[in-house]
Amino acid sequence: METSQYLDLFISEAQDHLQEMNQALLSLEKRPDDLGQLEAFFRAAHTLKSMSATMGFQQMAALAHDMEDLLDALRHRERHLTLEVVDTLFRCLDVLGGLLQQVIAGHGDTGDTAALRARLRSVLESPAAEVPAAPSAIPEVGWEMLVEVAPDCVLRGPRAFLVWKRASTVAPPVGSDPPPSALRAGQYEDRFRLFFAPAADPVALEKAVYSVSEVVAVTVRQVGVEAFPTPAPPAAVPSVPPAGEATPVAAPPPVAEAPPPVAEAGPAVAAPLVRIKVALLDQLLETVADLVINRSRMVQIARRFSSPDLDEAVEAYATALERLQETVLTMRMTPAAQVFNRFPRMVRDLAHQQGKEIRFEMEGAEIELDRTILEKVSDPLVHLLRNAVDHGIESPEERRRAGKPLPACIRLRARRVQDKAVIEVQDDGRGMSSEKIARVAVERGLVTAQEVAEMDEAAIFELICRPDFSTRTEVTGVSGRGIGMAVVKQVMEEIGGTLEIESQPGVGSRFQLAFPLTMAIIPALLVRVERDTYALPLAHVVRTIEPQRSEVRFMHHQAVLSWGERVLPLISLADLLQIGQGKPQATVGEETLPVIVVERARQRYGLVVDEILGKEDIVLKPLGPFLQGIEGLAGATIRGAGEIVLILDVPGLLRRLAREEQ
Repeated sequence: METSQYLDLFISEAQDHLQEMNQALLSLEKRPDDLGQLEAFFRAAHTLKSMSATMGFQQMAALAHDMEDLLDALRHRERHLTLEVVDTLFRCLDVLGGLLQQVIAGHGDTGDTAALRARLRSVLESPAAEVPAAPSAIPEVGWEMLVEVAPDCVLRGPRAFLVWKRASTVAPPVGSDPPPSALRAGQYEDRFRLFFAPAADPVALEKAVYSVSEVVAVTVRQVGVEAFPTPAPPAAVPSVPPAGEATPVAAPPPVAEAPPPVAEAGPAVAAPLVRIKVALLDQLLETVADLVINRSRMVQIARRFSSPDLDEAVEAYATALERLQETVLTMRMTPAAQVFNRFPRMVRDLAHQQGKEIRFEMEGAEIELDRTILEKVSDPLVHLLRNAVDHGIESPEERRRAGKPLPACIRLRARRVQDKAVIEVQDDGRGMSSEKIARVAVERGLVTAQEVAEMDEAAIFELICRPDFSTRTEVTGVSGRGIGMAVVKQVMEEIGGTLEIESQPGVGSRFQLAFPLTMAIIPALLVRVERDTYALPLAHVVRTIEPQRSEVRFMHHQAVLSWGERVLPLISLADLLQIGQGKPQATVGEETLPVIVVERARQRYGLVVDEILGKEDIVLKPLGPFLQGIEGLAGATIRGAGEIVLILDVPGLLRRLAREEQ
């Protein structure tokens, strides 16, 4: 059988299954009796085994098969989920991930898994440990109902939901296997289980469920008592094997899950999904970008010809293009969970290595971001989380001495604020001292004592983002907090984002990343300097002002402007770009200056230009090889008439300005 045509689909689905197994095992480590997560783990391993065998990847198939044997023993309480079992299963997932990377690289699933498979068998064959009692918080279960639907049942989700509703007329279920969310989505084969309290009437439950069409068998048993067949149609079976197994086995004592909300009116019907290659999405976006450029040209042509019909056609074209642009950008959006879901495992492993007790919490993983931006912020988040574990969280002994609770907490939170995404990494660890950071920075010659005296606390914390600061970690005052922070700051500036740091000794630290939702088509402010047009991304623009020339003052040979409670340094953009005479003249009136207020590291500057041309959506194009790496240039765009406009890297220009001022 030729399988190469299915390789991309196999890789994509295998990655999903590995992620699902990692998440399930992390949950099981906290709640070993969570039957729903155990079943999810088992189903994913079973599916990965079958897929790998079909594709001819025997190493992956064999390892997944041995994992499946151990998981089956856990399902039937023949083995207990100990720390050794968890670590062994995590090791299996790591090896499977490595084998998949070999497949992606085109080398097949090369690698020797014999030692790990022997370890799995050793764990499986070891004497079974006594299973601890279920937590008291779990609802009491008295009856278990096994329901089998017809093999040709198409609407499995609605059918399971109808069974749930009919059974609820007799006694509300206290849980299910698979969980209620999986039932609503139809994520089961031909059978599922419902659990009921001891006071439920089994005969009435059986009668109610048999009234549902396409239900071909029902088996009810009392928990702790051998299963008994109820009077049933000919299709009834005395015992039902778990999904994917050929041999009937005794059902394990269930662990109930909370039923779905009472207000829920029906099962959630998942929208059909189609997997699309990323390259095709990029190609589609490029086509939309060309249409955006053409829209600007059409608008210019319409202004030149006073034709109501042409104006109407251009307006209709622009409206349709806006919808298309929004749809394409939405298609490129990816849930933050695709990056976030790898962090619980990373934090867990690092905490275990260092003997620290850490509770990791995530919020907002459903927030959708442009996949390009999501890929870029992945590394900064890794640095921040590793720093939080390595240097932020104290050892258990240190926390006890300080009277702080165990486990410690690291929180990763994402949210949307208007047209930006905000991601925060917060810990309740030892925190950082701005005084110690300032002292270290002065000792290393990064700043002078006078400069530190003029900085606020936020600016002092940003000193840890300097590469020179982070290359030396022997100073215990900051305990290596600077490691990787230069990368975080650099990436934020590349994508037009900002980094804010807050910390308090003994309380903890918070790092906030704020950045645009997409970088493909961005709003920009067009300005004229000398005879050229430039674009400034609006993400870096605070506002525009037009002060009177008479309001400009000079302090230490620096032009400044009193703006509210601030003193705003005025910088000629022509000087920054090193073009022309560096003396912009306002075209809107001889007595006013067009000024763009921008910000870097909480310091605001006024960029003086010749003329502000207005706001426009632009398509970000990379620079050619001869222009790449030039500080102050972020890319280029093309306007409607074919004019090429350089996009300015405002943070880069201001970095250069700061160096020149030193």
